Amino acid sequence: MAKNKILTILAAVAVLLVVILTAGLIVSVAKDKTDKPVIDNNPTEEVKVSGKVYGDDGNELEAGETYEMPTAMVFSMLYDEPLASQLKLASPSVNVTVAHNFPYNNIKVDWAALYADGSDASSAIKITPTADGSTTAKVECLSAFAQPITLKVNVRGDKDNSATCTVDYVKRFTGMENFGMTGTDFDDSAGVEFYSNFSQGTVMPDIYLDSATFYLKDDFMSAVKSYLTFDIEFTPYKMQNVKGVISEVSGKQCVTCEPGGGYSWAGFINGFNNLDDAHKKAIYYAWFHAWEERNSADRLLMITVDITISATYRGNSFGGVSESEFIGNGYLYLSGEQYGMDLTPSLSLNRNIAF
Repeated sequence: MAKNKILTILAAVAVLLVVILTAGLIVSVAKDKTDKPVIDNNPTEEVKVSGKVYGDDGNELEAGETYEMPTAMVFSMLYDEPLASQLKLASPSVNVTVAHNFPYNNIKVDWAALYADGSDASSAIKITPTADGSTTAKVECLSAFAQPITLKVNVRGDKDNSATCTVDYVKRFTGMENFGMTGTDFDDSAGVEFYSNFSQGTVMPDIYLDSATFYLKDDFMSAVKSYLTFDIEFTPYKMQNVKGVISEVSGKQCVTCEPGGGYSWAGFINGFNNLDDAHKKAIYYAWFHAWEERNSADRLLMITVDITISATYRGNSFGGVSESEFIGNGYLYLSGEQYGMDLTPSLSLNRNIAF
């Protein structure tokens, strides 16, 4: 009897221990869950618009606002697409309402974004009507596109009644190649020329030569002076704030920046335009013969330039490039051949004369 009582007591103690341990485990788990921070894998971040939209009058259409649908719109991204994605920037969008003279009341319409060949362009321009058949829709640019897109709005059930809007996209300037000088020796037509590279788009930005400073090599300046009996002072030649003229050459976009207004390669010589004809001719002779004595490789290295070029559209930046000590093509324009090749030297103003 006593033995059974002892066994009963031991069993009760064992059960009590199990209950205590289980309760402790529950409390421990609950405590762990309470103490651990809650991690939000989808935090809400402020998203900013990465571009702008312009109407057919050139004025900006504010993102998110509603406008009467213009006959044309231009979308632009202020950042290139990879950067816009990295910065979590949203594509520009605008709400447009079809203004129509359709012979119906309470109409419903269907929206479409189409390329010129009639193919779907919704991967570039997304249209979201405010409701099924609504004459108001959100128009959003999702990506760059290389062909103009047409927004087409048809009256549902009557395809003969429609309204359209042409949509373009501003190209970004991504770099230059074949940079060189233009003009002829000491004439008033000095400038620069280069091929521009652009990203996808249908509208060109404006290209500006913000600044360019040209430097002649020391050995060439010394060579010119060696043919003169009088002293001249060389100086870097500068251009700034010149709008480029874009033309297509062999399928590429060629940009020419010529400031005019007296700019010429004579700008390398301080006070050149104030000299009399005799001294100018002596310099023409000296310049050409200093050029002639250089070999082909040295001619390539006779000039360097620090240059900054930018692209803008409606006052916003669309790329640019800056180069220092950049050696370009077009050095032949600095040969002095135009005026110095057949010139008779001055016996009093020129030296090192070879007859």
